[in-house]
Amino acid sequence: MKSKKPNKPYWEMTTAELREATKEYDKEFSGMKTVPVPPEELAKHRRFMKKLRRRKIQASRRITITIERSLFRRLDSYAKRTGMTRSAAIAAGVGRLLEAERRLVGRPS
Repeated sequence: MKSKKPNKPYWEMTTAELREATKEYDKEFSGMKTVPVPPEELAKHRRFMKKLRRRKIQASRRITITIERSLFRRLDSYAKRTGMTRSAAIAAGVGRLLEAERRLVGRPS
């Protein structure tokens, strides 16, 4: 059952009138009941969100590199923390390195 609309705006009401007009909000919310998301729907949602985050690369090249173990662990930790792939983190680092070099030398890219 809905309470009738107050005759005057809330900011013009006395404390007693305001208390009476808003008493329906004092009750605990008992609206829609929620149910857990089925595991297959949750997995489907996660796959969809992962595709949204994935950056489209026009052309790429697979390479093999050698990297110090401690640096590799730090790279993996950074990638996990930021939600990036290892490749994306390496590409971002190389991009920043080349951009800094370009600014130092003063050449346009």
